[in-house]
Amino acid sequence: MYLSLIIPFFNSAHKCKRLLKRVTAITSSDPDLEVILVDDGSTDDTDRLLTDFRDSLPQANIIAIKQKNKGPGGARNTGLKLAKGEYVWFVDSDDDITTEALAFIKQNCDHQYDFIDFNVISSDSIPINRMGVVAGSYRDRQEVPHILFSRFMSQTCKAFRRNFLIENQVYYPEYCYYEDIPLAFTLPLLVTNFLKLSKKQRSKSSEIS
Repeated sequence: MYLSLIIPFFNSAHKCKRLLKRVTAITSSDPDLEVILVDDGSTDDTDRLLTDFRDSLPQANIIAIKQKNKGPGGARNTGLKLAKGEYVWFVDSDDDITTEALAFIKQNCDHQYDFIDFNVISSDSIPINRMGVVAGSYRDRQEVPHILFSRFMSQTCKAFRRNFLIENQVYYPEYCYYEDIPLAFTLPLLVTNFLKLSKKQRSKSSEIS
């Protein structure tokens, strides 16, 4: 299994249908993809929606779990502990992803990059390079930390090698918002290599007209 998509949900029934539709399409043709849906203590219809969604795709590798509210960091940690994929990708419930992104992860998972970074598609369908580095492979152990301290940026644009996170005991702070900010300061100290891609790989609903 090359990838586990980990998706936290909190009262997301009104905004997650686009992503679930995308997951339906990709899992139907990709048996090597795992999808972990974590309902982080929702009080709306999210739990029922996710359970029905999982049950509608019995042949797919989909896990739907409900937990007490721990914040998005707690939901991501739960997913990480359950994941079996070579890589994990933390996707928000109002995001969108492309089959091209998954294909690139699958093609490169044997290279053991600590993470693979994707561009974001803007409302004008323009790819935004949030890291601001040229596409390519970065493996210089002296150069990589200097790049990442100033350019690490959004973590939801990155697929991380699961064992890299586990072996370095990298988990998100729980019971809080902005849970990815502390990791932006610690991960650059741990990463030894990464792959930057230049394709249009990911979009977020808030950025789409």
